[in-house]
Amino acid sequence: MIKGEYDRAIRDYDKAIALNPEDAEAYLNRGALYDEKGEYDRAIRDYDKAIELNPKYAKAYFNKAVACEEIGKNKEAIKGYKKFIELAPSQYKETIDYAKQRIKELQKEK
Repeated sequence: MIKGEYDRAIRDYDKAIALNPEDAEAYLNRGALYDEKGEYDRAIRDYDKAIELNPKYAKAYFNKAVACEEIGKNKEAIKGYKKFIELAPSQYKETIDYAKQRIKELQKEK
């Protein structure tokens, strides 16, 4: 995932997903690449697929929330952050605190 190598990395994840379409982590990682490229709708689709495959995948909810914020889908972002907080292990305390703060800020914007 070296900067500038996103397209090649995406193709690699495409191959990995073709070999194992049940690999939630591959969808999450490909989504992160789309995110880096600013292709937020594609990123969100991959995060949704990761969540479909593993409904307890906290990181997928967090990444989806961030991508939703980027395109102004604040209600979806709040839902994603809340689900992340619900599922995230306690060692993610800083990220949980960040998610809580983002929820507060997004709710103020309504």
